[in-house]
Amino acid sequence: MQFEEVLEQAEIELGRLVEKLDPLVIGMSVEQQIVLAIGRHADELYAGVQRECEAGEVATAMVLLRPVVEDAILVRWIERDLPLHGEMWQAEDRRNQLAGAAAFEELRRRRGRPLSVFPSADAEAMKDDIKAIRRKAVAKHEPINPDKGSLLPAIEQMVDKTDNALWEAYQIAYRSLSPYTHSGGRAFTGYRYDSRPDGIHLVVGHDWTPLQIKGLAATTFLMILESVSRVCGLGFEDEGAMIRNLVATWPSDPIE
Repeated sequence: MQFEEVLEQAEIELGRLVEKLDPLVIGMSVEQQIVLAIGRHADELYAGVQRECEAGEVATAMVLLRPVVEDAILVRWIERDLPLHGEMWQAEDRRNQLAGAAAFEELRRRRGRPLSVFPSADAEAMKDDIKAIRRKAVAKHEPINPDKGSLLPAIEQMVDKTDNALWEAYQIAYRSLSPYTHSGGRAFTGYRYDSRPDGIHLVVGHDWTPLQIKGLAATTFLMILESVSRVCGLGFEDEGAMIRNLVATWPSDPIE
């Protein structure tokens, strides 16, 4: 059996698990719904990775895969302290809303058309809420700035190094994909020169194959599905882990 055949079967099983990502949300806590939403977000991105790999669009597939890895790290971090980390995640969103509003208001002011995005009372209430959650997080020794900035730890600080799957997601997937999703030198590693009758041309290429990307995407997405299942009580986390381990431990080079 070859890796491609193993991955194909795993993708079929993964698709069956994805069908369970549509439970009733009545009775779920806000934090459970956040985790479920992250799973649905990753599902959409994973489908995009699959489409781009089938089309041979390696660069686009890698760009789509990067936030799937971020979702995996984030969802496992939230799972470790569901109430607090869920609050921190929501507070960071509110902080970003306020920052974006300030920039938009400045844009309108520069154009001579002043506008307030949030009523002042609402903005102050949001700021008070952010400060309260920041104090709570700092009191529990979360690695964030006690006075300003993001209410979420840096992504490498979210990684529980005793969680082997999570360590691999950061050290292997996240760090490997990062150079390819920007404009650094690694993004051009597979480019080559082609000699033609009229001279030398530069040809786009990649040192990752669609098969490698699909394998990495499947194992990463399965990590997310496991967390969603545990947090939301969907009951398929053990099955997800079994499928993930099968793909993750198989040699990436096709063998007989």
